[in-house]
Amino acid sequence: MFVSLLKSIFHKKRPIKSEGNLSVVIKTPVTKWRRAKNWGDYHMAVLLKKELECEGYDVLIQILPEWYNDEGNTYDITIVFRGLSRYEPQSHQINIMWNISHPDLVSDDEYESYDKVFIASSFWAKKIANRGIENIETMLQCTDPIRFQKPSDIDKKKYNSQLLFVGNSRGELRKIIADLLPTTLNLIVYGKNWTKLIPKKYLKGKYIKNAELYKYYGSADILLNDHWDDMRVKGYISNRIYDGLASEAFIVSDKVQEMGDLEKFIQTYESKNELLDCITYYLAHPEERLKKSQEGREFVLNNHTFKDRAKQFSVCIENMVLLKNQCVKRTQKCNICGSKEFKPGPFGRLTKTGDMPHCLTCGSLERHRLIRTVWEKIPADFLSQKKVLQFSLDPSVDSAWFQEHEISIYEHRNSIDLQNINREDASYDVVICNQILEHVADDKKAFNEILRVLTDDGFLQMTVPLPIRKKITEDWGYPKEDFHGHYRHYGIDLIEHFSQAHPGVFLINCKACDDVTGVEDYVFFWMKSKKTRDYLLDNLIGKIEIERYLT
Repeated sequence: MFVSLLKSIFHKKRPIKSEGNLSVVIKTPVTKWRRAKNWGDYHMAVLLKKELECEGYDVLIQILPEWYNDEGNTYDITIVFRGLSRYEPQSHQINIMWNISHPDLVSDDEYESYDKVFIASSFWAKKIANRGIENIETMLQCTDPIRFQKPSDIDKKKYNSQLLFVGNSRGELRKIIADLLPTTLNLIVYGKNWTKLIPKKYLKGKYIKNAELYKYYGSADILLNDHWDDMRVKGYISNRIYDGLASEAFIVSDKVQEMGDLEKFIQTYESKNELLDCITYYLAHPEERLKKSQEGREFVLNNHTFKDRAKQFSVCIENMVLLKNQCVKRTQKCNICGSKEFKPGPFGRLTKTGDMPHCLTCGSLERHRLIRTVWEKIPADFLSQKKVLQFSLDPSVDSAWFQEHEISIYEHRNSIDLQNINREDASYDVVICNQILEHVADDKKAFNEILRVLTDDGFLQMTVPLPIRKKITEDWGYPKEDFHGHYRHYGIDLIEHFSQAHPGVFLINCKACDDVTGVEDYVFFWMKSKKTRDYLLDNLIGKIEIERYLT
């Protein structure tokens, strides 16, 4: 009876699976319901549940003793928060791991037993992937901007402290506290199991309610953070950094492998002397603390929220459901003109499966038809308002879709040099560039020129020949005659290549298939705004396989 009452308090109401909705069970390592509020994993599960429900899923949270019960087994997808406890995936479900801590406890065999594994460390995800495990992707920890917000001026006065540390000791001194003590500075510590480790004068309490944490984080002059050794070495960034930045806190933390852009917005240290120096400096320079904390808050809210992670889970789930339900569908009907008559491609070419790819009526090849399958998923009323520039004429899109459709054919009609586009900034809503950039000497310059002439909410749709078959780009530095005059043969590393050319650019990488020949390849969408990225994602998820997207 007592346990049932606790469940009703924490859950309010068990989700009733809606007809047609996919259902997700989140399995947390919480051992008892009455202790759930003391587990960070539980609060993470609650926040993820809320955002997944906004994505249209029915969601249930389970604690450790419930992992294998009948109720959880009826759900379509299992998301396991992998920390201390191992779960055995059930074959009738789609199984996803989010490895948020304790990487030393997870074997390669366990990783491979899941359909998909998200790792809360870009450094460790690459290490695991390099061992030949293919189902790995990075998913960093995150925050909730409603729960972790900037405290009011009244709260800042009430909860202000000079140095604040919130965290349990596990019976041993935490790194940043060991590096700091002894100190004459005003240090306040909240957490359990500290009484035998540090002087009583530093201890303020054992627990702060999760809903109140932002007041303490954002009101401290300096919020202290550190990582357990295995987390630091393997690049697992503490969720306190995301929550603290969302609360507009200035954070000093030990250094972690591959912190990426986050390191711009916090102050890291590696030695005791460095710690003392940076604390002394920033206490004396409040204006610099404020600048970092304000920029950090903006960065986290734009890139690292539970809404962002729910979207990442949703893309993964819809891809797997799409593949699971997809029959091998082949047709002899062109999706551009409806013709059923085909002939060999240029120079008598057949596909690897022996199919004739060239449509006799519209002239389309497999690459045109697979591009068309993606465009057809974008709402017509959205496209009808767009001013479009297309480099080279091909049948993958229809001029009638757009408000304006300008076509440039190099050294022929309306010739435009991609490396120096003679148009004003923000001239177009959409640029289409299929099988072009491999012919351009300076492709990075061309890429930046395209982004320059796009509006802030515009996008580039781009393809290159068969990057799906190659990992590493081969660049000859000259137009190779026996390779159709191409300067290079792109591999899938083109994503990093162009992302480095224009930092902060967003991407959706679709994997599309031509139903006539069965040929697959990538269709790339690049954009400058997250708003456009999310709109396109919402319309493509579950209809086209999303291979990857950049936040």
